[in-house]
Amino acid sequence: MPVPDDLRAAVFRRAMFRCEVELHGCWITRDLHPHHRKSKGRGGPDTYENLVCVCAWCHVLGPLAIHRRPAWAAEEGLLIPSWEPAPTTVWTRMTPRGVPEQ
Repeated sequence: MPVPDDLRAAVFRRAMFRCEVELHGCWITRDLHPHHRKSKGRGGPDTYENLVCVCAWCHVLGPLAIHRRPAWAAEEGLLIPSWEPAPTTVWTRMTPRGVPEQ
């Protein structure tokens, strides 16, 4: 089941309609979609905190993409293992690894 339209729109607004991953300075504004930090297949919910706005290149297509480097993505908080709870904080450029701003 796809991410609800209103939630998708809220995540994209938070990201200012740009890729939030910033691999090599990525600020792509096209081919965007919501990425589940904790995948739905592993119990991850469709929540604002569990979603990150990413371009197709940073998500799966590029050589440094999230799903091509899962250890790095997990370290950055972009992939959450099945044994960990779903995130309760938002991951953004300003708050890497989901750590709330002080």
